[in-house]
Order: sequence, then structure tokens, then C-alpha cells
Amino acid sequence: MDIENIAIVRATNLTPQEIVELEKSKVRITDEIEFVCDKYSYSIELEEALKRCIPAMTKGKSKEEIELLIKTLKEVEIYELRRKPKKEQLDYISETKIGERNKHVKYGKQDLGEYGKDIAPEAYHYDIIFDEEMNAIDKSEYIYITRLSKEDQVSKTYGTQIDLSALIHGLGHAWVARKEPYKQMENGNVIVRDGMRTDTLIVNKEQKTVEYGETKGLYLEEAINTVEEENALTQILGVSSIDEIEGYKKSTYQSSVMNTIVRAYLEKLGANKPLETARILNDKSGLEVLQESYSKTNFVQKIQNQEYINQKENDFLTDIPENAKEFFKKYKNIYFSTEKKQDFLENIDSVLEQLFTLFGGYQMIRLNT
Repeated sequence: MDIENIAIVRATNLTPQEIVELEKSKVRITDEIEFVCDKYSYSIELEEALKRCIPAMTKGKSKEEIELLIKTLKEVEIYELRRKPKKEQLDYISETKIGERNKHVKYGKQDLGEYGKDIAPEAYHYDIIFDEEMNAIDKSEYIYITRLSKEDQVSKTYGTQIDLSALIHGLGHAWVARKEPYKQMENGNVIVRDGMRTDTLIVNKEQKTVEYGETKGLYLEEAINTVEEENALTQILGVSSIDEIEGYKKSTYQSSVMNTIVRAYLEKLGANKPLETARILNDKSGLEVLQESYSKTNFVQKIQNQEYINQKENDFLTDIPENAKEFFKKYKNIYFSTEKKQDFLENIDSVLEQLFTLFGGYQMIRLNT
């Protein structure tokens, strides 16, 4: 064994055989990336970006989880866009991917509130394919990212015009949508799974229509995926925090309050592995233990304390523009869910949704002051 691998054994406590398997895995991942890039005719720049991102994303993951990410690369095409897309452009991509399928289906509009008010510069997108009898038979999906300009500071920091954070984020959502990605119920409705998020498609087989029903876990999925994005990105750039990345623009999910909730009350509960298993492998057996632990945390006790809530409201109302104060008052219950029967994941998702609305709305207000 060479000196480098001896050092790895000492640093990681892996056995020599495990180190050999790790090296084989690295070679295979590189080969798979090159195969995928040839298959979809990706640019050299995107290929190099994938070779930087995938090893960081798979660090510490199980063999099965890594296999699912490789499967994601093979199944989900990535589109590089030169500028922020318009709806017509994304519709064209979807129609191209679907082809002649779904021509008989009439779709309603999906309303995701504050989350869906703008077209994002990057996203993971899916369409469920139906046969003539409105049975769900397939899933069409893709990722799109918008290239950075050469003058953009974060482009200089990354050393590429490929937006590494957007690429990691999009792949993260697609990755956790491999296992049991959708299920059609007896009533014809379809439940689509994307990690912690589920969308309900209301299907009318006679009229051949699909309406968008309830979406659950959207904010929890986005927040956890963003934490995973941060972890991978800091590895790639060799920094300890995204705050050290020059030119990096945080998303609303990365407000200090949201990160506190996701990191402190999920990871410190030991929730990281059970949650990742639930997200990637759709195995929720470990979440029951977390439910019991969560109910005993100071967080739960605080959100049931009206004095604490009032203090937080006062904190938010201090030193902000006058025209923002009414907006903030609408969200005075931001630290707790009004749904007493929610389980702990639904509770956290509800809090994150309120935080997202709060911070997203506050940012818009500040732009106008």
C-alpha cells in the first residue's frame, strides 16, 4: 500500500480493503460521469463540474445511496441555459422530453404560494406520464441550470461558469426521487415523492384531467437539500463555511433562523442519518425514534411558551422599515405550528414555510425601500 493510502487509513480508520474499495468506487464514478456526458453530449465544462461535485456529494454515503446517484445521472438530463429561463422555454423542454405522450391530458395550475411566485434560475422538474386510461406509467424529468457570467464574482471563485451550488441542489432533489418516485392510489390520484416532499395529483380519468392537490414537506425538503448543498460546496472549495465563499449569494432557505432550525434541531438530534435514509431510500423506520426525541427538546417547549413567542416578535419588529412592520405582525406565530396534531416533520415544515414567507417577503420589502 502506498504512503497516501496509509495516511488515509490512519485518518479515517478504514481497513486496507475498504480503502481499495473506495479507490475503485472513485474510478467507477469518473467512468460513469464520462459515459453520461457522452450520452447527453454535455459540455466539457459541465463534465468537469460533475467530476468535482459528485465525489463531494457522495462522501459518507452508503453503497446503495451512491448507486442511486449514479442512476440519477443516467436518467435525468441536465440542461445548461445561457440566461434565466422563461416559462415558454421550460414548457418547450418538457414537451420535448414527453414527446407525443400526455397529449390527451389536461392540466390545472399548481399554486405553491411564495415558493412558486418566480421562475427559478435552476430547478429539478418532473412530469408524470399517463396512458389513455389515465394510468400513471412513467415519469419524465430533467434538471436545468443557468450559466454564470464570466464577470460574476462567484464564477471566478468557482473557476467555472457552471453554477456549482445550483448543480448540486438540482441533483440533490433528483437523487432523492429515485426510490418509489410515484404511486397511483385506488381513487386514481397520484402521490409523487421528491425526498421529504410529496405532491398529490388529482386525476379525473373520465375527463382526463390532472389538478394539483396538496403539497407536503416542500420546505423541509428544500431546507435539508440546501444544508447538503452547503456541505458539498464547502468540501469542493476547501472552506469551513459558505460565508467564506466570495460572491456567493445565499438563498432564502439559508437565513440564519432557518439554518438554526434545520441544523440544530435535526442534525443534533441525531436526525441526519435517519432523515437522509428517509429522503434517499424512502425508508422511514428510523423516524419514530426522532419523534420521541423531538418532543422533549427545548425547541418544542419554547414554541409552546407565549412569553418566548412575544419576545421573538418584538425582536423582529426592532430596527426594521416602518412599512415592513405590518408584514411581520402577520407572522407573530412563526415559531410554532397551529396544527397541534402534526407530527414533528410536519411541524418543522410548517415553521420553515412561515419563515420562508417571512424572509422572502421581507427581502421584497427591503428592495422597495
